[in-house]
Amino acid sequence: MVTKARQTQLIPVSELAPGAVSSIRDNIIARVVATAAAELGRPVSDMVVRDIRPYDDLKWATNTAAVAAALTTNTWICESDDSLNYNAFANSISDTSLANVMADSRWIAIFGIKDLRMCLATSVARALSFMRISVGGNDRVIWDLSVIQSYPEAMAAICPSGVIIPQNTEYMIDFYGGLSDDGGSTNVASYIMVEGIVVEPKGKVLSP
Repeated sequence: MVTKARQTQLIPVSELAPGAVSSIRDNIIARVVATAAAELGRPVSDMVVRDIRPYDDLKWATNTAAVAAALTTNTWICESDDSLNYNAFANSISDTSLANVMADSRWIAIFGIKDLRMCLATSVARALSFMRISVGGNDRVIWDLSVIQSYPEAMAAICPSGVIIPQNTEYMIDFYGGLSDDGGSTNVASYIMVEGIVVEPKGKVLSP
């Protein structure tokens, strides 16, 4: 039964019909491109859609209250701080002193996650179990990352509604720790990455 309710949950890609992932992605991209072009007063042809840079665009894994060592490069892989109390959402994965505000003339759409542990030859513990994304002071999604655990060869999931972070808007990405918490003796690597795109005018980063 098709529902008109806003679907903010994660759905493993293995449970979706062929073509569903590209349909969800393309619809979200079209919506964000149209919004960005309208707000900037520029034609759609002046907009660029590109991949997300973890550090430069989201300041991913820069908060040492949540990760063992702050990242300074564009990589998704980091070490979660296993000494945290995981009875509630931890601090933002991004350092708030770096200003968790989306850059001017930049929109980011996040529509899923991927666990890069599926690329490893040896299985490792899961570092994160839940993720929450807030935009403009409002919680937009709370994702249960365990939904992908049953599909070790396709550890990816899509959110039908997606999360849009508009230009000049505050955002937060928080998480619960995973099943690996052992009381603080070991930091565990996180291989979670978000699936999404950046929309911005030509020349801001790329000039295709």
